[in-house]
Amino acid sequence: MHPLEKIIKKIRHNRSVKEWFFLWNLLRPPYLFLMQLFYKKGIQRQINGVDKLFLLHKHRNITEIYEPEVWQNIMGELKSDDVFVDVGASIGLYSIAIANRMGENGKVIVFEPDRASFSSLKKHTELNDVEEARMRLIQAACGLEKKKVAFKANG
Repeated sequence: MHPLEKIIKKIRHNRSVKEWFFLWNLLRPPYLFLMQLFYKKGIQRQINGVDKLFLLHKHRNITEIYEPEVWQNIMGELKSDDVFVDVGASIGLYSIAIANRMGENGKVIVFEPDRASFSSLKKHTELNDVEEARMRLIQAACGLEKKKVAFKANG
């Protein structure tokens, strides 16, 4: 997390000012403007201390500690020439980190049916310079049989 973010987060979560919702609602638009101005490539996170990723500003709530046990188990099993399939990739944290770790010889195939998540996934792939040759994005759900189904995302 960038030092500016750390300072702002520390102030924001200080007990004496934590309940000042009116102030935070007033300050949020200029804060977001400054973040976009200074961090054009996105907000950098070092997930679980090992994988650096750039995220869209709207995903600033994602912390650097992210499912550490699952992350460690998956990343510990990867080989450079693997084919990894991520079904329900959401915004692509695992997919992008895996593509970066496997390099040119590996391949990541990504499925995400939700339109908003898929849009963020595509943008995160671009922000993190993951080439199409290493990662194939498919906006679809996966199932046992081929058919059309209605999909409604949470929220």
